[in-house]
Amino acid sequence: MAPKRPKRPKRRKRRSKKENIIQNETRKSGISSSRNSVQRSIVHNRIGADHFTKGEYNKAIENYSKAIELDNQNLLAYINRSRSYLHISEFDKAIHDANNAIKIDQENPQAYFHRARSHYNKGEYFKTIYDLDKAIKFAPEDVEAYVLRCYAYCELREYVKAIADSNRAIQIDPKNPRAYIGMVNAYFKKKDYIKAIETLNKLISINPNNADAYNTRGLIYDVLGNHTLAFSDYNRSIQIKPTAACYNNRGAAFREKGDYNKALIELDQAIKMLGDHAMIYLNRGLTFYRMHETTKAIEDYDNAVRICPNYREDFINRNFVFVYGEATAENAIELLNTVINSPPESTDDFYYSGIRALFRNNTIAARRFFELALQHNYHDLNKVKQHLENLKKKNPS
Repeated sequence: MAPKRPKRPKRRKRRSKKENIIQNETRKSGISSSRNSVQRSIVHNRIGADHFTKGEYNKAIENYSKAIELDNQNLLAYINRSRSYLHISEFDKAIHDANNAIKIDQENPQAYFHRARSHYNKGEYFKTIYDLDKAIKFAPEDVEAYVLRCYAYCELREYVKAIADSNRAIQIDPKNPRAYIGMVNAYFKKKDYIKAIETLNKLISINPNNADAYNTRGLIYDVLGNHTLAFSDYNRSIQIKPTAACYNNRGAAFREKGDYNKALIELDQAIKMLGDHAMIYLNRGLTFYRMHETTKAIEDYDNAVRICPNYREDFINRNFVFVYGEATAENAIELLNTVINSPPESTDDFYYSGIRALFRNNTIAARRFFELALQHNYHDLNKVKQHLENLKKKNPS
């Protein structure tokens, strides 16, 4: 009988790169990784921060979550995960993490700032200001807190307070472009176009290659009817850095000149670069309206209120009125009136009535019409469901 071969010793499972990093980090501290969850939590937080700087937000969240699992008092992990959720538009989760951070440290300005950013993105401007008041109390030199509060005050039409905040931000950091743009936004919305241009001139003197400054100044020149200077600024902005915003504005300028073909080229390019922004579809819809292309115009008006993440801000809160005036909404309503039968005779009538209700800022009627379109099997049910989902987010009840 042949002797049994001795058993080979089992190979150790090779550690992953991440596990090696954690092991090395904890060895440096002289503490065993298996026994010190706090130290391992710190290491996962560091790994998460590395992923965040690379724009790998989901991987960052994964590591911050592990850090919190290992140590539920890791303040930085909550703050960092809150910031990561902001970057993927998970605003409720960002608020939840900021709340947990504040429970650990009630005077942490970053926690209040990230919660404020989340509230701002949800359109909750009073809550935004409350949190920014706290952030500024605990970090009085935080430029970005003043800038964001400026934008929140603008949304509430508190323009004097907005300008005061942007002035304070500029005092702290005289070269901060967002502070100047915030001030311009306030002046623009209160229709003080001359001061808006003066502020942009200062910003351009500080940074002659700021594409946003030229684009914004071009928009104001357009409002003032100085189309030559507007085109000059739009061209300079695109030369420095082509953006969807500038193509959108230059397209609108071509439309107002009556050059519809050039307008469509510009607006198509804007949509190609940023295909989920309501304003661009609204602009192109208005261009088709002027060209008497009814079907294409209605399709773009529908796109504007359906597929865009800024659906609430631009339409339900009617912020687009500041830029394009009441006539834009009235044009959409007028066009929809021409295709809607009263009383309704088809599912198209229900669907188009829902779109019209949105332009009238009547969300209750919009929901009712879209529900009727759904019940009567409108030919594109996905569009109907998308509208209803948008309205559910705005009015959960």
